[in-house]
Amino acid sequence: MEITIKNNLNESIWYRKGEFIFLSNLQKFENENNEWKDVKRYSMCYCVSCARQPPYLVEMKPKEVLKDKWDMRIFENHIPLCPPSVPLASPGKYRVYFSYFLSPETEQNEIKVYSNEFVIKEKKD
Repeated sequence: MEITIKNNLNESIWYRKGEFIFLSNLQKFENENNEWKDVKRYSMCYCVSCARQPPYLVEMKPKEVLKDKWDMRIFENHIPLCPPSVPLASPGKYRVYFSYFLSPETEQNEIKVYSNEFVIKEKKD
């Protein structure tokens, strides 16, 4: 799944970037609690031994477009160390969101924008 993020404002915005930070975040709708819950997307490696770059702010200029991809894999209920395979997301209602800031000095005032909801259905053989 490809995710496109475009700054439609007439001013620059800033977002967090880092080696293991996705441009967009994922949420799943939990019917039993009637609320959206963050879901941990799969990254190439979550091992303690993997080198990690701390997050830093990057400027996104007006009309600039970013691309993000999601391979439909998530960690559910556990974080395995260097998993050889990670399961696909379970059926349900999902959405993605992008967090940004109006200036590097306002990092505590995070703004979130959400995608339309989408449904992952159970695969039928």
